[in-house]
Amino acid sequence: MVEKPKGKKTTIASLRQEIEQLRQQLAQQKAENARLFKEWQNRVSELTALKRIAQATGSTMRLEGLFEALYEAIEDLIDATTFFVALYDKDTKMISFPFYMDDRVRYRARAPLPLGEGLASVVIASRKPLLVRDFEKEKERFPGKRPLIGSDRPARSWLGVPFTLQDEAIGLMAVQDYEAEAFDERHVQLLSSIASHVMVAIEKARLFDRTMETVDELKAAYETQQRLLATVRELSTPIIPVLDRVLVMPLVGAIDTARSQQIIETLLSAITTHDAEVVIIDITGVSVIDTSVANHLLQATRAASLLGAQCVLVGITPEVAQTVVHLGVDLSSLVTTSDLQSGVRFALARLNRRIVEG
Repeated sequence: MVEKPKGKKTTIASLRQEIEQLRQQLAQQKAENARLFKEWQNRVSELTALKRIAQATGSTMRLEGLFEALYEAIEDLIDATTFFVALYDKDTKMISFPFYMDDRVRYRARAPLPLGEGLASVVIASRKPLLVRDFEKEKERFPGKRPLIGSDRPARSWLGVPFTLQDEAIGLMAVQDYEAEAFDERHVQLLSSIASHVMVAIEKARLFDRTMETVDELKAAYETQQRLLATVRELSTPIIPVLDRVLVMPLVGAIDTARSQQIIETLLSAITTHDAEVVIIDITGVSVIDTSVANHLLQATRAASLLGAQCVLVGITPEVAQTVVHLGVDLSSLVTTSDLQSGVRFALARLNRRIVEG
């Protein structure tokens, strides 16, 4: 008689129990694999986002481009209704919002807030991330500070992380959403990691933008100054057509080398434009007549003669005449008269005209 081997008795019930245990173990392993895969996907996405932001910080010096890169990177990682960046000015204690996306619409004009108002102030004052999972459940923590989204519908969840540099908050970035529990600690870590990578670039871009604003202001001031100088030059060397082919150039103030060049350029241009034959240069208002001024006037008249126009110098007072003689300046090549009326009479005679007196 053959005996059955001794050992544990196998039954259908025990087999079923072992199968169930294996099934549960497989399910747990599958869930763990799925979790690890999800974490791996998140990590890859985060690294990709950081790479894109790093490329943006290296390729742009302007805040605009940096904030756009931030938004594009975070948009792929966090599903939020609103994303914005705020910057804090410690001198004015004001918080501005240079970048604000709401429902994928860019808003360029957001009113600044003084420090102490809004959730952004909480983040800047504490220099720590702030996560509000559900305003309905946490409204007592933030009386009067619940944000509104574009449609004036109140947000249910909110997350903001600061940009800190040398233990000072220079701003923050935040996301908010209509739905509660839209953000968790993983999002806090993600935004904090991104903030730590870009805060130096933001401060550099901020300083660069301020520098460019200063440059633009200086450029505008310079252009205004140039326009004023051009106006002053035009007023200081006016050309007045008094008769057909007769011009009057009244000179006022000091005449130096730079102004002499301007006088010659204006004079020659006017002679060509008006086809002038006689130019009456009135020096009654010239403050100082010396050798240099006399030479400048001679240069102007010689240049005019090359275009076929004759210059008449008027306004020679007895004092000016004595000064010219004392300096030994030779003005014999110039036609001179004592006053403007005499100069006009000379011009008419040169053109074979006369004044008809009534």
